[in-house]
Amino acid sequence: MKWSATFATRDEFKSVEATWVNTATGGEETVTAGEGSPVKKLRQSYSTKDAAPRAANGKLAELTRGNHTFSVTMTGNPLIAAEGQIEAIGFRQGVSGRWSVKSARHQIAGGGFTTSVQAEKPKITGAG
Repeated sequence: MKWSATFATRDEFKSVEATWVNTATGGEETVTAGEGSPVKKLRQSYSTKDAAPRAANGKLAELTRGNHTFSVTMTGNPLIAAEGQIEAIGFRQGVSGRWSVKSARHQIAGGGFTTSVQAEKPKITGAG
């Protein structure tokens, strides 16, 4: 089995805050996507209660997408496919755990049946 993992060093925000203008009260209200610190605060104030959480969730997904990647070539498994998830077990800390499969390539060659997987950490979603 051959594998590699990359952990990006860019800011790793755990949550995103967005504000919207409540026309009934005239004040700004805040919604949060994700949980924990550090928090990314969006500069723009949104005009509706629905637009703010959509913007916060979208920005959080953008910030977390592709921060950590995992590649592995292993004994073939026909059940692994893009858009699915795998559980990496027995690797070093940070690598072991759940990964979202971006692509899977199955091959039968002289060495037998192998599966090559490209994966990333799952996206964080949810507004509070």
